Amino acid sequence: MLQPGNTPAILMKNFIVSSVLILIVISLLLVVPAKSYGVDASDVSSFMDLESSVKELLRMVKEVHSSVMLIITFDDSGGPIGTSNGIFIDNKGRIITNESILKDAYSAVVISESNQYSKVTILNRDEDADIALLQVNAINEMPIEIDYQYKVKPGERVIVIGKLSNLRTTVSEGLITAANGIGDISDFIEIKTTKSLLSYKYSIDGPVINMEGKVIGIVVKDDSDFEDELFAKDYYGEKLNAVSVRTIKTLVEGPYKIERLQPPGKRVWFKWVQRKIKDYTISLFVTLYNLGFTVIMLIVFVMIVFVALIQWLFSKCRKRIFRK
Repeated sequence: MLQPGNTPAILMKNFIVSSVLILIVISLLLVVPAKSYGVDASDVSSFMDLESSVKELLRMVKEVHSSVMLIITFDDSGGPIGTSNGIFIDNKGRIITNESILKDAYSAVVISESNQYSKVTILNRDEDADIALLQVNAINEMPIEIDYQYKVKPGERVIVIGKLSNLRTTVSEGLITAANGIGDISDFIEIKTTKSLLSYKYSIDGPVINMEGKVIGIVVKDDSDFEDELFAKDYYGEKLNAVSVRTIKTLVEGPYKIERLQPPGKRVWFKWVQRKIKDYTISLFVTLYNLGFTVIMLIVFVMIVFVALIQWLFSKCRKRIFRK
């Protein structure tokens, strides 16, 4: 039986008051430590902005990287002349790349993420702008849509996406510091690289993409020799030069000056593979030298223990299988 004063309405009122008091205490316990560590709304907002920027950059790289390919050129003796990146601009197999790698080229190979093409045709080239238009018999390649009317503006944030010889994606981030127009359809772009938000190796060539995901230019080669970026690190503050997509328009529209390159033979491939093995051997030696003797011995010890553990597990599994 309910005692006087303990009606259901009073009990409900007491329950609500107690719940509110408990919530206030919990809120105070959460707010006080946050204040003591200097956490405020601006910090949370900055973190959210950074996270959003990283996600947006990753989305852009994911959309474009499959359209970027590696191009290797060789002389008539099979010796490599140079490497560069290119982009598919349509589903006809047309590619924009740097003209400088085609000088004295006898043969070339185009390597995308899904195919390799050894029959390469030069449709057009512009030595002054260092851009060339190639064509291959493309199969299921993803082209990049280009707005040839886009006008580059200084201050734009951009990324440059490229490929290493092992087809790993490279990304440089930067700001356009200058865009010098020459006539109605030519722009030369200067980009200053900034601290990277993404964990990719630094890129020195490839398409220039703005924050709307549009290709607005192509990086052109300079006198620097990064040797396929084998020793390149994630540094920033460097300058990259590019030409705008408006410059590319006249090259794509023609008229064409067609030059057919020869397919590379086995000797070409052998020399290229030989060179890459040599480069990676030197890179491995430099890495081991920088690690020091103590660290190398520790790595060897861990590897021995790991192999021994695998052998022990294998023998245990084999015994159980045979018992059954």
